[in-house]
Amino acid sequence: MKTLKNYFLIALLGAAVMAGCRSDDDAPCCDATNPECPNYDPCWDRHPTAEFKMRQTSPGFVIPDELQAEWCDTIARSAVEFLADMDNALSYTWQIGFESEPRSGRRLAINFSEYTNDTVQNLNPQNSNYYNPLPITLTVRNTSGACVAQSDTVLSNTRQLVFARKSLISGTFRGRVEGESFDRDIILWKDSTNQDIPDYNYWFRSLHIGLPYEDTLTYFTIWASSMQSRVRSYKQIRWDEDAQQWWIGTDGIQKWNQQITTSADGPDRVDLYYERYPENGSDLQTVKFSGERIE
Repeated sequence: MKTLKNYFLIALLGAAVMAGCRSDDDAPCCDATNPECPNYDPCWDRHPTAEFKMRQTSPGFVIPDELQAEWCDTIARSAVEFLADMDNALSYTWQIGFESEPRSGRRLAINFSEYTNDTVQNLNPQNSNYYNPLPITLTVRNTSGACVAQSDTVLSNTRQLVFARKSLISGTFRGRVEGESFDRDIILWKDSTNQDIPDYNYWFRSLHIGLPYEDTLTYFTIWASSMQSRVRSYKQIRWDEDAQQWWIGTDGIQKWNQQITTSADGPDRVDLYYERYPENGSDLQTVKFSGERIE
């Protein structure tokens, strides 16, 4: 009898909780973000915060959303976009590294080439693949009111910006090609530059080794692509067939999408997808590979 009574109490409690948001058609909506619902919270998207994001960018170019670099505090180029999470603050003040004057605005795009060009002063002495971190501080000011407590009128947040001399896309990875029943070791972006050979085809090139169909694919790094058709950042490199008018000697590769995922307690993971037309004119080849870094 005691057990039955407990079940009854649990059922009553569940009914009371569900009463606020019933699922039948006649019940009022239950959505804190919808002004038409009884439980609407006018402050649902106005919580004060000084959090912000960083990513690689190219000032002066309009880059489509689908070709933007990932949000990341490690940058493999010299230009960075900063974006404050809060979109309706009274003011935004940025202290960028050791600049003498602060900057303002919710979004900034800054070229740090002067900093990255000075490898004598700014390279990390512990690891020459990276530069010394730059502190970035955002101070957000708000007017106290219905959605802003007095303690939240001034908020500050500091993060470290790190520039890298090379990205994570190169290396040796062990994993499996979709459709195969065995693991492969593949090498991506192996530098094979040789300027001693009197043929420019050997001056600026990288190799992909161990992939199916064609064991070695060549990529000529001398050719620049349109910013409208390629992403190359710390954790990814992507291009599609629209880039072919800008790229020469990519061994028939039409699309390339390589993403690196980092982990604090394990090796980097790579996910790669590409399409290529062989030189013999046979059908389109598609390859999907996933694996982990072993070197």
